[in-house]
This record gives sequence, structure tokens and C-alpha cells, in this order.
Amino acid sequence: MREEIMESTEEDFVRSLSHCVNWQARGGKSGAVFYATEDDRFILKQMPRLEVQIGYKNSQNNTEKKLDLLVMENLFYGRKMAQVFDLKGSLRNRNVKTDSGKESCEVVLLDENLLKLIHDNPLYIRSHCKAILRAAIHSDAYFLSSHLIIDYSLLVGRDDATDQLVVGIIGKMPTVVSPELYRARFCEAMDKYFLMVPDHWTGLGINC
Repeated sequence: MREEIMESTEEDFVRSLSHCVNWQARGGKSGAVFYATEDDRFILKQMPRLEVQIGYKNSQNNTEKKLDLLVMENLFYGRKMAQVFDLKGSLRNRNVKTDSGKESCEVVLLDENLLKLIHDNPLYIRSHCKAILRAAIHSDAYFLSSHLIIDYSLLVGRDDATDQLVVGIIGKMPTVVSPELYRARFCEAMDKYFLMVPDHWTGLGINC
């Protein structure tokens, strides 16, 4: 399955995981420990009560450490993001203040930061991209809610070099919102965040 999804062999996967460094995920609220492979291919996130436990022993000082980890493919592998957003479709405590007052790729920004940005500079995408994005979000959100999974978010990176948005759904943590309500709120918000590029049909019938 890894070969199909990530286009890498089992040997490549093990080689990447054999060299990891601490990774600071600024802007997040979970408090989880993160690591990144040195080749930037994968992100490792500490998970509570996961079925598989990974441990290692330092042969030099005999210290041992065990962590429950979730290995995730790095969505932004091989890219340089100008800005990164973690979007849940909620505005409650969803704002990050940067040290310089400027939005930076070094900080993961949230929903309120995006709304401030798109107020003056909307994120327009073409109609076919909008259709694909909407279908993917609705399909994934339905799958997650049907399995009673909640508090997922849409990770969005803005690549100015290619003029592209890179997106993917991540996460799973406790929340007080029901799976169905969370899904509806999430899908509705994502639909509003990304607007279609206006064309000669835009606005037709509004005043009819």
C-alpha cells in the first residue's frame, strides 16, 4: 500500500525513518512531539494510546526511549511553501500571532489568519480545481464522520514558485462536536475559503 500511495519501496521507507531529527511545529495547539526524517520525506507525530509502540536504545549510554508514533507523508516534500495553514472551519481560538506581525511559512497559521488574508487577497482557483477539491473534501469528510472520527483539518500550503495550493486532510483528536456536525461545518467552511476564478458567467442571475 505504501508503494502505491507514496511511490517508494519498503527499503526507501526504512532508510528515511532511520535518520530523524526534532521538528518544531510552531502554531499548533496539541502539544505533541514531532520529528522529521532528514530527507524531509516523512513527519512523525507522537500519538496517545496508539496500537503500535516504537522504541530505541542508545548504544553509547544505554538510555531507552519509547514513543507511540504516527508516520505521515510530508505533504510539502520537495516544495518551498510561502505560507502554511491548518484549517478546521472554526473560528474559536483559531488565530496565531507571529513575532514579526508578518505571516511566515515558519509558523502554521489558522482559520482567522486565512480569513484576514483572503479579505483583501482571495485564494482563487479554477472551476475544475474547485470541483475536484470540493469532491475530495466531501468524500474524505464523509468517510471520517462515518467512522466517528473528528477534529481533522485541512493542511494548506501556498507555493508561490509554482502558483499552486497544496492540500491534504490531517489529524484526529477529541472534540465536543458530533462527527456529523463537524463534517458539515468543515465542508461548508472549506467551500467558502477557496473561491472560483471569476468568469463571464459570474454573478449571472443574482438580481433576477
